[in-house]
Amino acid sequence: MSRNQARRIIVGVDFDVCGDDAVAEGVKMVAEGWASQLHAVYVLDPSEVIDAPDMPALYAEERVLEEAPSVMRDRIEDIARNLGMPLPAGALQLHARIGRPAQAVVQAAVDYDADMIVVGTHARRGLERLLMGSVAQEIARNASCPVLIARPKDHSAQRKSERPDAPYAPGEEPAQQAVPVDRPVHISTERAVEPSTTARVY
Repeated sequence: MSRNQARRIIVGVDFDVCGDDAVAEGVKMVAEGWASQLHAVYVLDPSEVIDAPDMPALYAEERVLEEAPSVMRDRIEDIARNLGMPLPAGALQLHARIGRPAQAVVQAAVDYDADMIVVGTHARRGLERLLMGSVAQEIARNASCPVLIARPKDHSAQRKSERPDAPYAPGEEPAQQAVPVDRPVHISTERAVEPSTTARVY
């Protein structure tokens, strides 16, 4: 097995749309041969259930550790099937952990010697991001391997450049930047004088 085929990816799964984006990117990397193993990690944060009156924290943790792998497998296989990219046998590894999501995902990458972490993002902005924080941001800051933050392609809210760079072939000089029309341009017609290379004898 080549080095490329032996790469391992950690994917954070949170059973939300942004988690599905991350899973989809991980599935593509395995299906296209960039990696051979996809380690899906679901993390239960105890703070999310500690105040739930109908489900004691310890019971919730036990259920997650027992049931999450099966739920993850079904969801990931559905995503792979919808992409038309079924995962090879043995490529998918499932992990359920208890703790802070960012720390647990980074630790999983260390435990399994991952080559990349793939996570989704809710793309929170402003005050919401300040108050809620960002798991993806914390992972990117603390990970000891490359981190891919997956999100769906959508340029509809952005404006294109008025004068984009022209493409050029490899090996060619890039196109020079356009000069703004409101600035005068001085073009010298004088020929540059090459320095003399004749040795002078004294």
